[in-house]
Amino acid sequence: MMFAGLTTSNVLGVPFGTFIGQQFGWRATFSVITVIGVVAMAGVALLVPRPRAATAPVRLREEVAAFAHPQVWFSLLLTVLGYGGMFGAFTYIAFTLTEVSGFAPGAVPWLLVLFGVGPFAGNLLGGRAADRWRPDATLAVVLTALTLVLTVFALTAASQVMTVVWLALMGAFGFATVPGLQMRIMNYAGRAETLASGTNIAAFNLGNALGA
Repeated sequence: MMFAGLTTSNVLGVPFGTFIGQQFGWRATFSVITVIGVVAMAGVALLVPRPRAATAPVRLREEVAAFAHPQVWFSLLLTVLGYGGMFGAFTYIAFTLTEVSGFAPGAVPWLLVLFGVGPFAGNLLGGRAADRWRPDATLAVVLTALTLVLTVFALTAASQVMTVVWLALMGAFGFATVPGLQMRIMNYAGRAETLASGTNIAAFNLGNALGA
């Protein structure tokens, strides 16, 4: 459910930012993001409850010791490669939609809304699957499906109908991996779940950057 916030931001934020950039210039998008960030910071300060009881202190040595487990590093590598591949393709999505598929620039924000619906659904279904069938089994199926979707998308991007279909599936399968990847690294991290899960988010963003 926590990751549903990330996927909802794709449903709403990406097309909204694209629309603002098209209408008022790219600098306006960053100005709006700044305002939203201030509102979010105020919301956290006002609405997130403080811990009711003191928790046991976290020992850095115990947290770092989790990285001695090879599967923790393998989990991070899966995150980097999986999202590097998807966001490598997503970097060119606006160009593909207008120059290859032939959509008008004004249609891009609405197509990105469609893409954003995919991650929202994929995140929820991926979480349920990872709970039911174990993270490794879910990741094997979802990453294989994502590879096939990206391949077919590249081959059929000249068709507007096929582009719409595969765009939604790209978002769905791409973000269906998120719960499984996070659960996997936490399973192998033992007592160092906090540091391991935070490092996995860093790997997610590293994959975004390298892919782009």
